Amino acid sequence: MEQRIRTTAGQAGISGGDVKGLPIPLPSLEEQAAIVELVEDQLSVIDHLDSDLEAKLASAAALRQSILKAAFEGKLVPQDPDDEPASELLKRIATERAARERLAKQAKKPVKPTKVRWSKRGQNLNAVGAG
Repeated sequence: MEQRIRTTAGQAGISGGDVKGLPIPLPSLEEQAAIVELVEDQLSVIDHLDSDLEAKLASAAALRQSILKAAFEGKLVPQDPDDEPASELLKRIATERAARERLAKQAKKPVKPTKVRWSKRGQNLNAVGAG
């Protein structure tokens, strides 16, 4: 094969006709049949694992949904009867949020600027507060 390599413009290559003429060793028909059987066995295992994996993923998704449902129903942990109901908690949160928003609005109100009286040259300046 090395004798058929040609270099053109600094690039080595072999023509398709030269490659076609090269002998390619093949295994016997018995070996080919054994190889096909091994490959088919492995593909069968892969198909089985794939279907098993899909079933497990579906099961995991269903389990996740049932866990979320139980969590929202309050069945995952023991419930304390002294806890306030969710409706009361939501009301309290809304009230606290409204109070925080009122305080934030009050903090954003502009401060009245201090008034300055200008006097003639040489006299003291007096600042008068907004009171």
